[in-house]
Amino acid sequence: NAIDNEIVVALALFGPEAKDLRKMVAFLKITNELVKIAENIRSFSKRMIAHLQSEIPFTTLHEYSMHLCKTAIHAVTLSIGTLSVSDREALEETYRRVKVEESKSDDLYSILEKNILSDVAKLIDQSADFIQILSTMRKLERMADRSVSIVQLMIFARVGGEMKTY
Repeated sequence: NAIDNEIVVALALFGPEAKDLRKMVAFLKITNELVKIAENIRSFSKRMIAHLQSEIPFTTLHEYSMHLCKTAIHAVTLSIGTLSVSDREALEETYRRVKVEESKSDDLYSILEKNILSDVAKLIDQSADFIQILSTMRKLERMADRSVSIVQLMIFARVGGEMKTY
C-alpha cells in the first residue's frame, strides 16, 4: 500500500500531465517562502531602527550592510518576477541571476561578519549589540536564500522534474 501511494505521488508530481498539481504544490510552498520573507523584512526593519538609534558606531558596517540590503532586495524582486514567467529559458536565466545575487549576499554577509567580529574585539562592552546587528543582517541573507527556493519552485511548477529547494 505504501509503495502504491509513492508510485501515485511520483506519477502525479513528475508526469507531464501533472502540471496543475505541480503548480498547486509549488505555489503553496512559494506562499510559505513569501510569508517568511515578509517576516524577515518586518523583523529587520524593527531591529534596524533600534540599531541606528543606539550608540553603536555603525560607520564601519554601513557600506557592506547597504550592499547586502540591495542584493537581498534584488534577489527577492527577481524571484517574484518569475511568478508570471512560463518560458523555461527565461526561468533558468532568472535562476542564474538569483543565484548570483544569493552568492553575493553570502559573501557580503561573511565580510560583514568579519568586520563585526573585529569591532567586538575592540569594543568588548558593546559585544552584545554587535552580535544583535549580525543577527539582524542575517535576515537579509536568508531572504536571498529564500529567493533561490522560489525560483526553483517556479521551475518545478512550469517545467516539472524533481523539486529542488533548501
